[in-house]
Amino acid sequence: MIAAALQAVGREHLAVVSSFGTESAALLKVMADVDPAIPVYFSIPDGCFEETLAYRDTLIATLGLRDVRSIKPLEEALSRQDPDRELWFSDPDACCRIRKVEPLARALAPFSAWINGRKRFRVAPRRYSGGRTGWRSG
Repeated sequence: MIAAALQAVGREHLAVVSSFGTESAALLKVMADVDPAIPVYFSIPDGCFEETLAYRDTLIATLGLRDVRSIKPLEEALSRQDPDRELWFSDPDACCRIRKVEPLARALAPFSAWINGRKRFRVAPRRYSGGRTGWRSG
């Protein structure tokens, strides 16, 4: 499937989104076997553990990934919408939107296709926002 997507749209129009978690490693391995230069996006949440970043770096080196990009929320959005970094407690959807959805939408805007390893049961409570990128709760 990855090879077919790559052939259909080309590397400059295809991206992979990964958490670099254990379950994502299988997708990254398959992708690297097809083309390790496909851009891979990794979302870095606030307070990301050093162990998480070390594991990500190990996967990059082991799989020979050549184009890994980090996604971070805009600092001005965090300062304006969540200055105390406690939005999660009062509005988890807004917290996710400024930390994950909006940064991912910005990152994927130049691409016409993207691949991720989300399981169907995890996507069920969200629906596609109508654009090429981004999910919204609802």
